[in-house]
Amino acid sequence: MRLPVLLLALAALLLVSDGTAETRVFESGDWEVWCAGDSGAAPRYMAVSVGGGSPRQCSELKIRRQLAGHGEPQLFSVKGIGALRPALPPPGAFGATFYASGYWDCALGLRQTLAIESLDVALDPDRTDTLRLGGRAANAPTLAAPDFTLRLAPPDAAGVLRAEVAYTLVATADVCVRPAKQELREGFRIARAASNYLSPATHDSDALRFADASGAVCEPLRNREDFAIRSPRPLADPTLALVHETAVPRPTPTVAIRFLEPPADEVSPQGYVTGTWDPDADNIDVWGNWDRARAWRAGERIGRFAYVLEASPPAPAGCR
Repeated sequence: MRLPVLLLALAALLLVSDGTAETRVFESGDWEVWCAGDSGAAPRYMAVSVGGGSPRQCSELKIRRQLAGHGEPQLFSVKGIGALRPALPPPGAFGATFYASGYWDCALGLRQTLAIESLDVALDPDRTDTLRLGGRAANAPTLAAPDFTLRLAPPDAAGVLRAEVAYTLVATADVCVRPAKQELREGFRIARAASNYLSPATHDSDALRFADASGAVCEPLRNREDFAIRSPRPLADPTLALVHETAVPRPTPTVAIRFLEPPADEVSPQGYVTGTWDPDADNIDVWGNWDRARAWRAGERIGRFAYVLEASPPAPAGCR
């Protein structure tokens, strides 16, 4: 009689991450996905399944891929708090962290990002050698993305890693975007990237690149308490890049968001640069603001959002 009880207890342990151990939950071809414990201060658990099977609780997924001569380096991290973090192929350096839609609510204040509630891991049936993670995300208590989907392709020959993110947002309560914040182009952040500029010798990102109606812009970033962009205008090109210009002292990647839906002419770039030298604090925060955001009633469809996250080797100098 004790054996069934023991087996049930063992199964329960296998379905829940202990917050420290890493457990491989998926392996196919050169891809591996590991369930891990988020080392952050406030981890949030996701229900993670494989191919529609029984879910287990993970606060972080570490995505690794076999690369010739490099074993199985980690290329991407997905955290239940909503953080999406790419790494360069070897040496595997992390750079900025991406976050999905957040906004300034008239009554509730800043609703920072979509937290991920569930994900199912599989190879994409329509794209050879592409990893697909699909599930549900939400920005409680007002937004939900019941079709949150992340597709991760292998790094290309130049070492560029791309992840496609797509979802439909619906209002689960009345939504009001604060007009004053929207006027400053920080009211409804479709997607954002957070990084560091610590000193001239140690940094993750030091310039912002994009193209708007004024032409190509290369904006140097320094420690200052201010908006990153003085007079934001809608993008003329869908790519907003947070540039790391040198491989010394850290070969962290240049990262970019390429906006697909809504179109670029509905998106204005903006961000903050704050004066901190704390190596554990993000002091660069940039995003694409959805300029057509408005108020919605509970139950309304807000819209379809899709963008590509990119991580590439440090860009040549030229923004200083």
